[in-house]
Amino acid sequence: MTRGTASISIYVFPVIAILGLPWASPTQAMSCSASGKAAFFDRHSKEMNAGSNTLKKLDGQFDKLCDYGRKSGTPLWERQIKETTDLVKSCPDPISRAALLSDKMTFVGHKQAVASDCKAAESLRRSPQNALDYVTRGKAFAAKRDYDHAISDFSEAIRLDSNLATAFYNRAGILYNNKSDTKAGLLDILEAFRLDPKFGGSDYFVDGDNDRMIVEKFAIVSDTIAADPDFGNAYANRSSLYFFKGDFDLAVRDASKAVSLYSNDVSALNNRAIAYLGKGDIAAAISDLDEAILLNPKASGLFRNRGNAHLQNGDLQRALSDLDEAIRLDSKPQPAFAYRGQVYEKMGQRDKAVSDYKSAVFLDESRFFNVGLDAYLMAGKRLATLLNEDQAPK
Repeated sequence: MTRGTASISIYVFPVIAILGLPWASPTQAMSCSASGKAAFFDRHSKEMNAGSNTLKKLDGQFDKLCDYGRKSGTPLWERQIKETTDLVKSCPDPISRAALLSDKMTFVGHKQAVASDCKAAESLRRSPQNALDYVTRGKAFAAKRDYDHAISDFSEAIRLDSNLATAFYNRAGILYNNKSDTKAGLLDILEAFRLDPKFGGSDYFVDGDNDRMIVEKFAIVSDTIAADPDFGNAYANRSSLYFFKGDFDLAVRDASKAVSLYSNDVSALNNRAIAYLGKGDIAAAISDLDEAILLNPKASGLFRNRGNAHLQNGDLQRALSDLDEAIRLDSKPQPAFAYRGQVYEKMGQRDKAVSDYKSAVFLDESRFFNVGLDAYLMAGKRLATLLNEDQAPK
C-alpha cells in the first residue's frame, strides 16, 4: 500500500545500501582465514555505509537514483556476488557462511530496486497513457511525499478504470495514513478487497517482480545445497521459500534437514513450525515454537506464530498472551494484529477486533511475506464484514 516513501520499495532490502559505489576489480580468490574474513567483512561494511549515505541524499530523486544504481551499483554487486561465492566455498565456519549466503540472496533485491527507481523516473518524465500509468506515477509522487498529486493520479486511474483494485488500494493508504481521512480510506480499501478478493489490490503480492525474486533466490539456495549438502542454513532459507509457494511438505522436509544439522537453529525451528501450521499439524508447530522461544525469548515473530497456533487450536487466552507479547516486542507487527483481531472477535470484543484489523490492513503489507498472504486477506475480509454489519438495518 502506498504509505509515504514505502510505495516504490526502494529500500526493501537492507543491503541495498551498497549500491552506487565505484567499480573495483575483483580481488584474488577469497581466503577463509580469520584475517581474510575480517578484511572482507570490514570492506563490505564500509561499502554499505558509504552507499547508504549516498542513497539518503538521493531519496526521491529517481532519475539520479536510476542512473547511479545502473552505472555504479550493478558492477559492485556483481563483484560482491563473486566474492561471496568464493568465500562460501572456502569457509567451513557455519555462522560466516550463513551471513554470506544471506548477503548473496539479498543481492537479488538490488535488481528490483534499480528497476523500481527507473520505472518511477520514467513515470514522472512522460504523460500517463492509461490507468496503470497513473497508478505508477501516483506511487512515485507518494514516494516524493507529494500526496496531493498522488491522490489526483490514483483518482484519475479510478475514473479511467473503476475496476482497478490497485488504484483503490494505493489511494486508501494515502487517505488513511497521510491525510487522516479514515472513512474515505476504509471505503477505498474495502472496494479494493471487493474487486480483488485474492490479493486485496496489494502491490506487494500482485507484483510480478516479487515472483521473479523468489525464483532467483530459490536458484541460489538450491545451487548451494547441490554444492554442499550439509549446509543447514541453505535448507532453512529454501524452506521459507517453499512455504511462500505453498509447498508445505517440502518446507517441512527442508526445515527438518536444517534442524538435524544445527539443532539450535531458531530460524529452522520457526520455518518448520509455520510449515506444520500450513499442513494443519498444530501440536508439532507449538512444540517447535516452544523450543525456539526458549532459545530466543525476545523474537517477536516466534510469539506471533505461536499465538496463531494457539488461535488455530482454539486456546484464545494463550493466543492473546503470545500476540500481546509479539506486539510489545515489535512496533509494526502487522500479522500479529491480524491474528489478535481474530482472537478479539472470537472473544466478542468487536471494537478491539476492528481496531486490530485496521492496523493489519493499513500498515506495511510487505511484512506478511514471511507468514504468507492468508493473514492479510483474512484481516481485510473480516474488517469488511464487521463494518458492513454496522451498516445493516437493525
